[in-house]
Amino acid sequence: MKSSRIVIFLFSVMLGLGILCVVFPKDGLQIGSIRLEFPDLAYALDAKTEVVADTLSEELEQEDSMETAEAVEQFKGLTDAQEAEFMINSSKSPTRIYLPNDSIEYLDDFFAALDEAKDQRVRIMHFGDSQLEGDRMTCYLRQAFQEAYGGIGLGLVPAVQTVSSVTLTEDLQGDAMRYLAYGPKSEQAEHHRYGPLCQMAEIDGEASLEFTCMGGKKFSHGGHFTQVTVLASGTGSLELFVGNDSIGDIREIESETMQMLNFPAGGYKGRLAITGHVEIYGLMLDGGRGVQMDNIGLRGSSGTLFTSIDRSTLTPFFSRENVRLIILQFGGNAVPYMDEQSDINGYVSGMRSQIRMFKRLAPQSCILFIGPSDMATQVGEEMVTYPILPNLISSLRKMCGEEGVAFWNMFAAQGGAGSMIRWCELGLAGEDYVHFSSSGARRISKLFFESLQKYYQFYRLRMGFDNMEEPSDSTENATGKDSVRKADEKIRSARRDSIKATMAKRDTTKTGKEMLP
Repeated sequence: MKSSRIVIFLFSVMLGLGILCVVFPKDGLQIGSIRLEFPDLAYALDAKTEVVADTLSEELEQEDSMETAEAVEQFKGLTDAQEAEFMINSSKSPTRIYLPNDSIEYLDDFFAALDEAKDQRVRIMHFGDSQLEGDRMTCYLRQAFQEAYGGIGLGLVPAVQTVSSVTLTEDLQGDAMRYLAYGPKSEQAEHHRYGPLCQMAEIDGEASLEFTCMGGKKFSHGGHFTQVTVLASGTGSLELFVGNDSIGDIREIESETMQMLNFPAGGYKGRLAITGHVEIYGLMLDGGRGVQMDNIGLRGSSGTLFTSIDRSTLTPFFSRENVRLIILQFGGNAVPYMDEQSDINGYVSGMRSQIRMFKRLAPQSCILFIGPSDMATQVGEEMVTYPILPNLISSLRKMCGEEGVAFWNMFAAQGGAGSMIRWCELGLAGEDYVHFSSSGARRISKLFFESLQKYYQFYRLRMGFDNMEEPSDSTENATGKDSVRKADEKIRSARRDSIKATMAKRDTTKTGKEMLP
């Protein structure tokens, strides 16, 4: 049959069917018990369109789904590769942070808190030996944190200041005695109520405590506060003056358990009038939000004292305050008294107990141990690094890994063996070859903060809060770039939801605090 006749035949059939669609009754045709129905012309044409449209939609949806799934796998592959690259590069850096089990997620809770610091107060506690005395090191870290994440105030300060500070002056007049949780027995109280600053001022009668923040250009954020909180117990009263005027709010103390009495008052200086028999464990000069960083410098302490402090003066503080990072910087004071590995083992065992106590006391906190700096001693006519120091640092780092906390090797960051001698020659350390000068404290603090910031920036990359740089080699991934961009926000959103759920679960778990010994 000729093709022209086939075309004419098909056209005739379609025409006939079309005419039938038009003339056939819409309600159908009843013939006896049989009912005949025939679609109208509009339905026939629409049905064909729907079939085509549905088929096309399904194909596009399937293609999009496959493309998105492929993009997700590509994205995960890229982040896994970047994480591996970050860990490898970090392992080569002397300023790296050693994370327990190399878990890149260990500090995530702290970093998440920093991201929320614009809406709440986030506390960092910096405990250490005489390297921190007078707010050295901490003052630079506090300024850096508050510049980056907001916040004002000096945080926790003692009621009695015996060493000059670069950020605070104090003057306590009246019937007062100061007691320490460490040092000579003559300076210790008959009890163990010392609070988080490891010291206490006992007032018996009347006393006046004046305090002035000295911010200046270097420490502008710490130079003022918006609230004063007094940590105290006993029987008596407190009245706060800002400038020469009372804020008109006298607080009564009627408890042997430590209370935290808050005065909403702003300024840079104040005076606290104290009456009665009262124990003052410290003052908090804070802002309402942002980062607050406490300096707890304990001259002569090796850091094994915290387990001896009465928990009644610690638990209220850690239960109320949003402490998200605890820094323990100890070891230097123990070095001159060590001769062999057994001495190291005994000291490390003591520090292990302190870390375990803090983990029970503040389960919401990350803990980071900073090992001692380089220290030099005279051997013959030369100054050399204490021979036992590298072994102590190695043992401390190993212990921190076993206890599931982070470690920063200040000795390595400084330059390793012999670096304290070079730092002394450059004016970065004192002539005792142990302590940093002001410029040295600023430099080592900068190294630590910058290292911590690298981990924070990588945290934001992993969480999808910051954009990932596309690989420079476009050949392998060129076909998937559009897909990666298309799926990118979906993946980031899922990761945000995932991390929020994980942190909520952690917080729920951590609130089930075990009883303290």
